[in-house]
Amino acid sequence: MTATGEYITANHLDATDFGNLTISGSATAGDSVPLAPRLPGATALSATTVSPLTVLARMARKMDQANVESRGRWVVLDPVFIEMLKDEDSRMLNADFGGAGLQNGLVLNNVHGFRVYQSNALPAAGTGAGTSGTTAQSTNYGVIVAGQDDAVASAEQINKVENYRDPDSFADIVRGMHLYGRKILRPEALLTARYNAA
Repeated sequence: MTATGEYITANHLDATDFGNLTISGSATAGDSVPLAPRLPGATALSATTVSPLTVLARMARKMDQANVESRGRWVVLDPVFIEMLKDEDSRMLNADFGGAGLQNGLVLNNVHGFRVYQSNALPAAGTGAGTSGTTAQSTNYGVIVAGQDDAVASAEQINKVENYRDPDSFADIVRGMHLYGRKILRPEALLTARYNAA
């Protein structure tokens, strides 16, 4: 397994991971996936775009192949990806079909085995995911992140505590040193995908 920082290089999905794409100019590693919703009644895969559900299915397959437990999987999507997911099937994100609106970012409980969260804090490059175009984008794209609950651990503790007299009142002040950190325990259970809206 080759790694980029703490992440496995093969777990960064890009345009080269989708064989159905015929992009003008050859797609190279790092080019974003041109994304467009698959419209109702479509009988064949597009040769120039990939559907949002196809990207999520590919992420699930990569996790399955890495023997990542299926329980506790999650994916964090940005508003552009969520919009295309809604366009693909409006019932998927409709509160009338079992949802209860946004709950701390939770949008859906299960799409291809993932709990779906929405965030505006995901990384983007250039003009971001909303940049249109079916050619290989290597400068303007958004990134989505998927993982499993056991992939990352975080810990915190109050290390030192001291108290002293408040010089301005009849009270004591207590202060402490708060230590915290995080560690990736299972890098094979974390995936990213670069994409742009086609």
